[in-house]
Amino acid sequence: MTYLEDIKCWKIECPTEDGGDGPRCVYFDKMIVIADRLFGRHTRCFLGSFKRPTEGSKLRHDVVVKDSWSHATDKHCDEIEFLRKIRRALSGKEDIDFEYPRLLCGGRVKVPPTGDVDNTDYLYGGLLITTTTGNDGGSGGPAPKWPSREHRRIVMQPVGEPLWLVESVPELIVVLRDAMRCHSAILSECGILHRDISTNNILVVRPESGHVRGMLIDFDCATYNEGSEDETRTEMTGTPPFMSVLNLEDSPGNRTALDDWESLLYVICWLGTYGINEQTQRRETDSELEHLTIRRWRYGSFAKIASDKRSHLNSEEAFETNILDGFNPALKHCRLLMGLASELRATLIDREGDPDCKGSFKRPKRSEPLVDLELYGSSDDDSYSRNKDLVDPFEQRAKHWKTISAELLGVLEKYAGAAEKLIEAQQQQEQQQQPWQGRLRRRRGRGAR
Repeated sequence: MTYLEDIKCWKIECPTEDGGDGPRCVYFDKMIVIADRLFGRHTRCFLGSFKRPTEGSKLRHDVVVKDSWSHATDKHCDEIEFLRKIRRALSGKEDIDFEYPRLLCGGRVKVPPTGDVDNTDYLYGGLLITTTTGNDGGSGGPAPKWPSREHRRIVMQPVGEPLWLVESVPELIVVLRDAMRCHSAILSECGILHRDISTNNILVVRPESGHVRGMLIDFDCATYNEGSEDETRTEMTGTPPFMSVLNLEDSPGNRTALDDWESLLYVICWLGTYGINEQTQRRETDSELEHLTIRRWRYGSFAKIASDKRSHLNSEEAFETNILDGFNPALKHCRLLMGLASELRATLIDREGDPDCKGSFKRPKRSEPLVDLELYGSSDDDSYSRNKDLVDPFEQRAKHWKTISAELLGVLEKYAGAAEKLIEAQQQQEQQQQPWQGRLRRRRGRGAR
């Protein structure tokens, strides 16, 4: 990286895929992700452009540069290779109705003049991992060494905004729908499972068409899910409040797309409780939030968080009492978000009709749905089953992940359709108000003069 004083911005060299043409330069003046840890991936992201600005001109922000340090030895988690495969599979397809990260260039950063890949071996290759549990890393055996990490840079489009910049609940639902469309297509077309659904890895994209879109990013924790339906990886990945129960318990059971859908449910619950943007944000320091049970998803051991989540999702009544009752009532269209969360939980947890898919829990059937979608311009087509028998979704569901995932996407599509009608109605109302607002401003102006 080099700072260019004459045009007041930075120049960063980004590797090309084969390295034959040398690195490409991106000019940037804005950092959107700042690394704050000495160890780990140390990810930083910059907004910029391939086009060098002229002196005095404004720099365009049309590409994102991701600069990070990934595990050098983990061939299953190579984000650059994943993005290449996604590009090959999805580029040029006419039926793509979602945004996805498009790789422009990227690779391993090499150190001149030797051309060796930049890595951490010379920094802490022999340094031992120590934790609060002792010098053995908590394993009871010899302390492990810090893993080797390689320096990588990726340039991508389109440029998105953080999820907390959504303007309403309907926008949030549409963004989440697009993100999971992307998730499902990448899993289907590329055999890549994301494994880290969180509030940080879903972006808001606002194209020139004016229709808000969502985009799933950050495939650092992804893995291939090819071959047998039972052939998946089992290591722990993600952010504790959004990690699935199976993931938190570090269970040997298979990780599937349902773990990511479970994470999406937790994202919805988290945002419904704490707020979807700055205008609706509620802070944990507020006295009214001190007794919310959802706080348990953040604090304590992984085993305790998993136990609490099992309890909160155990039945429809438990979910309402422990989670839905804590949603922010001041949030406009809060009932729509509550209805979505309730139906996603029911689709994940409540199953019947499969002799191999029986749970140990029972619950009385709700007499009326939590939310009537006809009020939002959409009808409930009963695309999922409200069932009497509950399956333990955290171990026995893996073999049914394709069927259940399709049902979950159907639920999300249904609510997104209602959300889009709300957005359209709001836009029409604003357009009708604009002429009157203009006349009022002119009248006020004449009065002031």
